[in-house]
This record gives sequence, C-alpha cells and structure tokens, in this order.
Amino acid sequence: MEGRVEAYMHIGARIGVLVEVHCQSDFAARTKEFRRLTKDLAMQVVANPNTEFVTIAHIPAQQYAELLTQQQGREDLENKPPLLRERIVQGRMEKFFQERVLFEQSFIRDPSVTVGDWVRLQSEVLGEKLTVERFTRYALGGSQSHGEDEPEGEVPSGLTPMPSGIPGSEAAVHKA
Repeated sequence: MEGRVEAYMHIGARIGVLVEVHCQSDFAARTKEFRRLTKDLAMQVVANPNTEFVTIAHIPAQQYAELLTQQQGREDLENKPPLLRERIVQGRMEKFFQERVLFEQSFIRDPSVTVGDWVRLQSEVLGEKLTVERFTRYALGGSQSHGEDEPEGEVPSGLTPMPSGIPGSEAAVHKA
C-alpha cells in the first residue's frame, strides 16, 4: 500500500490539517493529480470545522444509534404520522452527515458533487483504488483526529484536544 500524508496549513498558520490517503502504487502517489487530491481533501477539512468522520461507516455504532434515537425522540415529532416522522428523521440524519462526514459534504471546488463522489472520480482518473484513511485537524489550542484505528499519541506543545461537540464522543481520537 502506497500513499501520502498531506500537511496543509491555513492562512495565518492557526489551523492545520494532516490527511492520510492510500493508493495502490508509488507511481500514482507521486503524480500531480494525487498530490492535488490530497491537498484538496486537507483544504476541505479546514473549510468544514465540524467534520469528524471520513465516511458514515466510520461513525461508531453506539454513537450512530444514540444520534438516531435522539432524533426519533424529539418532541416536535410526537403528533406527526409515522411516515412523516421517518422522513423528517432521515432528513435530519442526512443534514448531520453533510456537516460531520467528509464524504457526504459538498466538495469545495465543485459543490455539485460530494467529496465521496469526487474521490471516486479521481480513483477512476488515476486507475487505482484510493482510500482516505484518516485526518487530523490542528488549531492553536486544540487538535482533533478522525478516521481509522490509531494509537493515541502526544499532542504537540501548544496544542490541546478540541471537544468534538457530540455527547459521548472522544475528544481527540475517533476510531473507525
């Protein structure tokens, strides 16, 4: 497995992102297109500070179930017909995914496609399977890591874990 870890520092160096993307060959990993893909993914994470997960599958089952239960139990749904309740809950879950799941977000360079669709298209262009493994966001005062199973490590001096904003989630490391 080959790939690249892209480091991107946003203007003013107050926010930075590391994105790990795998491909099948070192040839693809060294192409201009692959480097552009990893940079664009890092910029996407910077542009969407609520991003927590790479794909919906990366949301821990317990957290997903809690979110679904929370949405189903909201008071404004009590007097609605069951089919309408189901559609409202589905819409709210989709909104959550669009805000928190990288592959469900509109791509910053072309909002007509999602990040997931764009990565799949780039995979076809490169002729290789591409896998976005994880990303970590750093900000003065905090960091947040998301993606595949990873060991917890030391946070660089001056950076501390940022709370994720979702009850019951880990502040610094999110595991697939």
